[in-house]
Amino acid sequence: MSKDKLHPTVTRFREFINQHPKLRKEIRRTGRSWQEYYEKWILLGEEDEFWDKFKGESSEFKNKTEN
Repeated sequence: MSKDKLHPTVTRFREFINQHPKLRKEIRRTGRSWQEYYEKWILLGEEDEFWDKFKGESSEFKNKTEN
């Protein structure tokens, strides 16, 4: 399925994930589902303090760009 055919909220969630790289890392580390975080994003909204801990670059990304 191409990006053009995704539901607009899914597209916005993908953009949100790109702005919160620690969230992507957390999902992969814990094995939790993307669906779980998508539902939280829908219910809580982007500005909820729950997401604050996932903002910014992950340390892994910083290390790769600094070397």
